Amino acid sequence: MADLASLDAGQLWKLDAAVATMVAVEDNAIEVGVRETLESLPWPVRGAARGLLGMEA
Repeated sequence: MADLASLDAGQLWKLDAAVATMVAVEDNAIEVGVRETLESLPWPVRGAARGLLGMEA
């Protein structure tokens, strides 16, 4: 396995793009999970939870 110092610019660019994609996918998964969890809450609790998270109630 190569260390980062041995990678050329093209390989570093591909690595950067792959990591950015993974972070974006994970961020989206977290957002979807929060949204689905909020929707599963009873209405009065859902509104308060959304307000605490800074979301539109």
